[in-house]
Amino acid sequence: MSNPYKFADLPPIKPCPFCFSYQTVLGNVKTSYFAECSICGAVGPEYDDSEKAIKQWNGPTNDIDHLRADCERLRRELDECNGVIR
Repeated sequence: MSNPYKFADLPPIKPCPFCFSYQTVLGNVKTSYFAECSICGAVGPEYDDSEKAIKQWNGPTNDIDHLRADCERLRRELDECNGVIR
């Protein structure tokens, strides 16, 4: 017997890597699943397994803390460059 609460067992979907929105959802067409951003429309790759689709979306390039750390590092580097140019 299949689990009627299948989606309750899935990992959470991380924010969109493009617009950083938390309004991301798991979409499906027939037997394919994909993660999708409800704000900017970004769509992850399609898989026949919902958990694979979420894991691909949540991959290392979508780690929001990592992205924020990179932004902060780049801001510091830009500030240093601006100081040299002036």
